[in-house]
Amino acid sequence: MEETTPLCSRTSLDVDRPLTERPTMLRFAVAAFDTENGLRNALQSLQQEGICNEAFNCLGLEEALAGATVLDLLSGAERRELYFPGRLRPISCTAGLLAECLAERLRAGAPTLKAALGHWLIPRHAEQIQDAVEHGRIVLWVRLFKSEDEPLAYRSLLAGSSHSVGVHDLVAD
Repeated sequence: MEETTPLCSRTSLDVDRPLTERPTMLRFAVAAFDTENGLRNALQSLQQEGICNEAFNCLGLEEALAGATVLDLLSGAERRELYFPGRLRPISCTAGLLAECLAERLRAGAPTLKAALGHWLIPRHAEQIQDAVEHGRIVLWVRLFKSEDEPLAYRSLLAGSSHSVGVHDLVAD
């Protein structure tokens, strides 16, 4: 019989453990949103599917995230600023695994968001995400714990985003 336990109860989110003690691969469904309304609809749909708030990370310019009332849907969604060298406008990410992974790449010397993401993604995808952020979009990353979660995420993300939806793996070193 298929397990019906909600996503956030199935496995530890590993937020308090160092990256070296975490799973070797983190899988995310990713979509960029032009409007808060689209992002709000996607988040509400994902929450209704049983995906818990800890599975979500929002990435964008600090000014975009600071003014986003939709982040109120994510209880306790603190922002972590990421100061890539040479950037006039800081980038932020809601606290969680994605923020930790990006901060680790920043500490390793990544000069841009594209370079940080390029550690895991092909250059074209890293550039698309950086461009989305630079154009003021909020990029939602939804952690996927098993393959059956992907269709749920696709449905919700495609309904609210006017951009493509992708799945990306961040593999620990």
